Amino acid sequence: YGVTGSGQFYWGEGVIEADPLFADDDLHLNTYSPCVDGGQPWLMDAHMPYGLGGVRADMGMYGGPDNAYWGGLALPDGASTLQSVQDSPQDQGNTVGLTFSSSFYDNSELVNNVTHYAFWRHFDPTGAPITDVAEGNWELLGEMPSLSLNNYAYQAPTLGNTNAFGDFSSCYFVAAHTADDDTYWISNVMCGESVDNLAPDDPDLNGLVLETGEAQISWTPPTEEDYAYTEIYNDDGFTAEVGNDTLVLDPSVIPGYTYTYTAVNYDVNGNASDASSLTLEIPAGLDIIPLTAGWNLISTDRSASTPAIEDVLSSLNEGNVEYVTGFNNGVVLYDPDGYFLFNTLDEFESGYGYWIKVQEDDTLEIAGSLLTDGYMPSLNMGWNLIGYPNAENSTVEAYFDQLLSDESLEYVTGFNQGSSYFDPNGLPFLNSLVQLENGFGYWLKVSQAYDFNGLVTDQVDEPLAALSGATGIAQPNPNYMLLNGTSNLAQEAGKQALVHALDGTVVGALPILEGGYLMTTALYGDDPATEALEGLQAGDEVYFSFEGKRSKEAVVYNGQMELRHINLEFEVQSLFEVFPNPFAESITISGVLEVGGMLDAVVTDSQGRVVAQRPAIEMTAGSYSLDWELPRLAPGYYNCTLRLEGVTLDSMPIMHVEQ
Repeated sequence: YGVTGSGQFYWGEGVIEADPLFADDDLHLNTYSPCVDGGQPWLMDAHMPYGLGGVRADMGMYGGPDNAYWGGLALPDGASTLQSVQDSPQDQGNTVGLTFSSSFYDNSELVNNVTHYAFWRHFDPTGAPITDVAEGNWELLGEMPSLSLNNYAYQAPTLGNTNAFGDFSSCYFVAAHTADDDTYWISNVMCGESVDNLAPDDPDLNGLVLETGEAQISWTPPTEEDYAYTEIYNDDGFTAEVGNDTLVLDPSVIPGYTYTYTAVNYDVNGNASDASSLTLEIPAGLDIIPLTAGWNLISTDRSASTPAIEDVLSSLNEGNVEYVTGFNNGVVLYDPDGYFLFNTLDEFESGYGYWIKVQEDDTLEIAGSLLTDGYMPSLNMGWNLIGYPNAENSTVEAYFDQLLSDESLEYVTGFNQGSSYFDPNGLPFLNSLVQLENGFGYWLKVSQAYDFNGLVTDQVDEPLAALSGATGIAQPNPNYMLLNGTSNLAQEAGKQALVHALDGTVVGALPILEGGYLMTTALYGDDPATEALEGLQAGDEVYFSFEGKRSKEAVVYNGQMELRHINLEFEVQSLFEVFPNPFAESITISGVLEVGGMLDAVVTDSQGRVVAQRPAIEMTAGSYSLDWELPRLAPGYYNCTLRLEGVTLDSMPIMHVEQ
């Protein structure tokens, strides 16, 4: 049935062996002709209306890709249009939604129509976008049937996520297939990014204080597959990241304090959960120290949670404490009933010993974290007052083995309702201090300084430093007494009054404060660790001088850690006098006025607050004497200020005592 150009039939290659079933003399094919859709598989009808049957090219003069013999329109493209590649919402990432238009041949009424769509993804581990099929390395993801719809969508997996660590693109195309495997159309290429927009669940926190004193914070294991780690921190600077566990220990907590811990779960893409918080109170461990009436040499095995001296002593009966003294290159004092500026002891320091004097038996309770066994503060050359932190008793030789091996230990003394001592260079059977015990303090004398904890002290006794080079001043040691009080040197603040032995040797100095107050100062006696006699001896009398003028008052040294309040008067010009001073109920103010006017007086406390005021009275020039019944005042130090016409003439420290 082949036809040559001359109209002759022939047999051979390309000629069918069946009746072509022409429909008419113009050689149109019958619908049932074997030539319908009989062209090469890769050739399609190229015009509309296309040939009989499907879009595959027919055989014959009206078939093939150029079947435009009788005219018509070009055959429409059957490719879909990929419209968008968008992140799928509310998921863990790794999925995008593809939206695309249907193929022109997605019509069930057509013969050889589009029956299904296939989805292809470009493989590129770097996540770089492309724009053309020829640029890609393609893998089949899945298929879906056609339903003669106008638009479709498909959830496609991605190769990676765009997240906090960088952008990542995945690229796709859609193929529209017919029942003929060789007939299909390929869409455009489009790329998009998936995003992990689901954070892990919030941590469910639990807190526990271990017997070791550490805080343990735990949480339930996260269930998310992409969970990465948990960040946890508190309001005191502690922080940790935990990825392979569900608990963390905080060894930095201090007993008696409260800490708020906050935790956040993170996934591999950096998504953070909402923060969860937990407040944990660390119970304060107590060091219970019994005190007997009188002096007690104590120490604590804890680092006080609140080291301020008032807080440390708060467990004692009100009014029971008389004095507390400490020692670090010089004596420091806390007198709860004294003028606040006289107090040089502000807080308890870890590892030191303290003298506490109470009026009656009592119990001191100190809250805080335990010190490590063997903890010792830095030692100054000479005398040191240290504590003993170990729970178990220790021999002096065992505890101070390093100092003994260095041959620097000179003397150790203790006090427990009586003194005991240890002399490494003396006869062993004479040593009355055998064991060190928890709760007690000890005097320790060494021939060189030691720094055990990186806490080198630079504290010095200021009066001694100011008098460096003065002879007769004993070095700080456990034999001392304390002085403070008032003077008529209100105009000499910043200077100092000197303390002399009877032979005139300077043995101490009293700094002069505003208002003429005399700062607390220690006088030192004979050093018990030496055979030589130096410093003051019990019963020695001392007197005071200022710029060559000697006071009327003298004091007898006793070396029993006694605090003596003194009132020194020197021959200096003053515009008025107060008598008596100290006083109980009333005072008399006397002096000489160069001019007359309204004269009044006020009394102020140590904080500068007015506690009494004498009404102004008209006075003439010349001598005067004013009696003043003062209201009941608390025992302590005050300032009396005289004013003429509202202008201060002079001030003088006065002291009120119980009648």
